[in-house]
Amino acid sequence: MKKALAVLTVVTVLSIGAIAFAHGSGYGGHMGPGYGNHMGYGYGGHMMGRAGSYDQKFLDETADVRKELHQKKFEYMEAVRDPKTDEKTV
Repeated sequence: MKKALAVLTVVTVLSIGAIAFAHGSGYGGHMGPGYGNHMGYGYGGHMMGRAGSYDQKFLDETADVRKELHQKKFEYMEAVRDPKTDEKTV
């Protein structure tokens, strides 16, 4: 009985650890949307130059598009959040 309880405890702890690792931290984790190197909302790995600095030319050229996208994303999230908004509008 004690052996079965010990095995069950180990399996439970390992399962919880595996789930937590797979989910990530939310800030650049493996599956999280985060602000890291996995194409999240931040300016991380996919825009890094060879020396580890941002590609300033790219950021300058896309500033207006990124601002517009951010504004549209905000408006969309506000429409989804508002219970008065119907599906057609969203």
